[in-house]
Amino acid sequence: MSKKTLFLILILPFALAISFFAVSEYLVTKVKADIQNISWEYKNNEAYALSEGEVLLDATPILADGEEDVDATLTWEVKNLDEKEDAHASIRFDGKNYYLVLESIGNVLVSVTNSSGNISKSFNVKIYEGGVVSMNTKRLRSQNSIEGFDYYGEYDFLGTKEIPASFYLDVTVKPIDVMDYITIETSSNVEYNALTGKVTILSSGDAYIRYKSKEESYVETEEYDFKVIEDGYNVYNYNDLLNCTNKSDAGKIVCLQANLESFNNTYNSDLTKIDEVTELFGNYNPKTKKYSFNKEVYHFESTYNTNFIDQYNEKNSDKISKELIAGIHIQKDFYGNGYIINEHNLTYPTKTLSTDDYLVALGEDDLFRGPLPYVIIGTNGLPIIKAYGQDNVGFYVDGDNITLRDVYFKNCNYSSTLENNDYTGTVVELNGDNIKVLNSHLTSGRVVLRSYSNKNTIIENTLMEKGREFIARIGSNEFVGIDTTKQIEFSFKGQDYSYSYDEFFIDQNKDNWNLNRISAALLKTSYVTVNEEDKNLSDSDRLVLARILNGILSDTSLVMENNTPIYKNEITFRDCVFYQSGLFSIGLDTIFNGPYMFDGSPVKGVLQNLQGDGLVIPNKVSGTNYPSILHLEGETEFYDYKSIDQVNLSCLIDTTYLNQTINDILGSQQENKLTIDDFFPVKIILDRRCKEEGYYYTDSGTNYVNTPFALFGGGINPSLIDTENLSNKDKLIQNIKLDIYEEVLTKTTSDQDQTIVVKGANVLKKCVPMALGFEPFDLMTYKDGYLFNEAIPIQKLKDRAQ
Repeated sequence: MSKKTLFLILILPFALAISFFAVSEYLVTKVKADIQNISWEYKNNEAYALSEGEVLLDATPILADGEEDVDATLTWEVKNLDEKEDAHASIRFDGKNYYLVLESIGNVLVSVTNSSGNISKSFNVKIYEGGVVSMNTKRLRSQNSIEGFDYYGEYDFLGTKEIPASFYLDVTVKPIDVMDYITIETSSNVEYNALTGKVTILSSGDAYIRYKSKEESYVETEEYDFKVIEDGYNVYNYNDLLNCTNKSDAGKIVCLQANLESFNNTYNSDLTKIDEVTELFGNYNPKTKKYSFNKEVYHFESTYNTNFIDQYNEKNSDKISKELIAGIHIQKDFYGNGYIINEHNLTYPTKTLSTDDYLVALGEDDLFRGPLPYVIIGTNGLPIIKAYGQDNVGFYVDGDNITLRDVYFKNCNYSSTLENNDYTGTVVELNGDNIKVLNSHLTSGRVVLRSYSNKNTIIENTLMEKGREFIARIGSNEFVGIDTTKQIEFSFKGQDYSYSYDEFFIDQNKDNWNLNRISAALLKTSYVTVNEEDKNLSDSDRLVLARILNGILSDTSLVMENNTPIYKNEITFRDCVFYQSGLFSIGLDTIFNGPYMFDGSPVKGVLQNLQGDGLVIPNKVSGTNYPSILHLEGETEFYDYKSIDQVNLSCLIDTTYLNQTINDILGSQQENKLTIDDFFPVKIILDRRCKEEGYYYTDSGTNYVNTPFALFGGGINPSLIDTENLSNKDKLIQNIKLDIYEEVLTKTTSDQDQTIVVKGANVLKKCVPMALGFEPFDLMTYKDGYLFNEAIPIQKLKDRAQ
């Protein structure tokens, strides 16, 4: 037998186990398709005479490329902007068109929203009689804003030169003699030229331009209020943004004044601009049809556990870089004004894999190529499996005391095929204490928000949606290895045992209940030698042993002080909305901590014979993770229902070489392909628990479940989810435990008279906890169909921000 074949046969089960999730063929997972924007011709402020009676309303839903089966229905709403009970206007639908019916003098807000409720635009309407003054900025403001208030910086860029900031107003006066009744006033920190409409900023602070009426009964006073941010810089294009971020050593405060979009969202088919407030994200060369991102992105070293990468690089010539890239490096406050920054041109794969399913794949020059490896089985050039660590980032928030306000960040155009976000990276990663994200919209990436080892993070009144794996991933970078000075003591089957570190972890005495003997007994397979007396252990004995070993490998006393957990990461979600994840809305992470991660147990002897092929045995790459604390407050809600088939567990590993390997081993007997559920039965356990306990909500014969949180298992996870100040906490069902080891121990069928596929699946099931650890996963879910099929309340977010 060749060394390669031996490698494949002996290592594959552990490769799959270390991978955490795997598949035997490329999966296509579809979720509900949404529009990605709304187009219309309205200014921010419109004025209609009451005598007009009604006004036709017109808006067009914008679909992402390749999206066809989309509910593009738009719904119009109107509400008073004053305290009067009687409506100034209403909406009329004649079966084909919507109309704004003008009913009385006053100011109203007109909004249009898609069927899912996550995309919305609005404009103000002044209904008048006699005369009116209406003010807009000449360059229209974003109509996607959640906060609805405008921020400007003290400075503009002229190339790379900094100049005093200015902008223009467009004032409509009807009839013109209304100006006889108007006095123009301004705040002291701006100058205003009424003839040209130019506003020049003099200093920071609250500001206004006011057309004050001398006779309110004839014409109403009109005022434009805004705020000038001290040391802030107005960003009107991609290079302005680079000047404030990637090209600035310390960073500059950004006041965004334009959308920065993908190519197809910036230009029409004839290459004319779609609108005046949208610019291209990136510097594009029309001759080469390429961008210059490789010269512009920010590079940083991974902050996560890279111990295995270090061990791999010591023994291999094909070094693995620990470097990651960020599209935008944010070091100062960021005022988004509701404008969109879409990094699709940078993050999205450029190669088409399948036109039928609209699947994409990496092109040769693509910079975003997936996360760094946490552990590899095989070599970096030819991996059987990579377990993923930290990923590339769209917006890297790097530093303490930074606030993102009214930002609309997305890593890519929307795709209802989850697999198309495999390489798109994390939308927003936080790296600092006292960071705030307020009144914002974060969307479309592999993970939407990642926060590890940060103190006092606050996410407030923010919509987060469309994550390939999790919407938010929470954890800590720090962990503690095993205390080598501590005596290891435990009881098993009525007998007490006490071992030194060396006796338990290093020595191979078969008579001692050491690491190698326990892990071999727990695996119970012909792949490794098991003591004869251990073969007859009962399932309950093995469960006890698993808990004993987990407590030794994950010693929570090392991450506690005075019996209180030492939280290295603290984050609060207040009045937030979560929508459409591939796995679960929020994942509270912990590192894998099974015996395989310590030293390759229980197959370390086999592995040592194969190291010459580039294989690296894990050497204490894991340990006990410091915990996180997650606070959920106010009206934080999760609109994340999915069928059990849509719980996609294939997204956290690289399976480039996996299919070929399975074919090499199983050959012609691979009639029934292995799926992820054959060896990592999370969906099977979740499905059974939901059926047994009545957690499913059934609609039209299909079962749906909404799982807002997943407390990762494997290694012991002492993280805490605090719902004390959550208004709808009574809708949550807590502590749905998914015990992977118990499942595979008690539910695995006998190998006798089974095919090689079934036998292989049985081995894989037993191998998973050897890498992962033995702690159950802990989930929460909504009960009684709470929020099922309800639209995202983005208007509620806007109301709260006012």
